[in-house]
Amino acid sequence: MLGVLRLAGGARMFRTASRGRLEYADVFPLIYLKLKLESVRSPYRRVKHLLVDEMQDYTPVQYPVLEKLFNCKKTVLGDVTHSINPYSASKAEEIK
Repeated sequence: MLGVLRLAGGARMFRTASRGRLEYADVFPLIYLKLKLESVRSPYRRVKHLLVDEMQDYTPVQYPVLEKLFNCKKTVLGDVTHSINPYSASKAEEIK
């Protein structure tokens, strides 16, 4: 993974947290990249409907990950005025 980041010139931006753990903000972009590069068969293919609550607290990259993992109908609920972090909140227009 770090090799890919070096090629993209972004290795200096990637930092691991203490004891080699990833920062929370880095987890979903890496999951998305893994899902795109490897044909991962979702273990959740039998799910018929997914309910996502508090949509405003998900980052924009989390939605494509959910889409790849859950190939089913989805109901997305939330209220942008109740965001935990207003700087990374998702709006309905961005999710569409």
